[in-house]
Amino acid sequence: MIYLVSDHRGFKLKEEVKEYLKSQDIAFVDGGTDNEEITHTNIYARKAVDYILKHKKAKAIAICGSGMGMTLQANRFKGIRAVACYSETMAQRAVEHNHMNIMCIGSEYVNMFEVKKMINKFINTKPLNGRYLLRKNMLDED
Repeated sequence: MIYLVSDHRGFKLKEEVKEYLKSQDIAFVDGGTDNEEITHTNIYARKAVDYILKHKKAKAIAICGSGMGMTLQANRFKGIRAVACYSETMAQRAVEHNHMNIMCIGSEYVNMFEVKKMINKFINTKPLNGRYLLRKNMLDED
């Protein structure tokens, strides 16, 4: 399951992502926003975090203008590994090396062609174990 959110700057891309997910029969929940009226990235990043913390096997896609606002807010919580991705390779490495569970996308820096590839890597790539699992576990230490 993918939990999908955006702020106002990511709204148009979120709507395109929804259509892509539907076309690929990928289950998702749209957590908003529902229009291009100015809103706060923090609200939607937190909704994604709450969903992931309640549904441990789920993943989220969070879209804002740069991808950075969503990343900063989401990573404030234990168990969350949000990464701002701008390419297919970044998405793959973020899952493999960092066990990413929230992929943050900057709508002003990518096109839908690249986003489709990023989504496929996010969904289909498996995290690596060994030192990468140790590093992931270190993130949640006090």
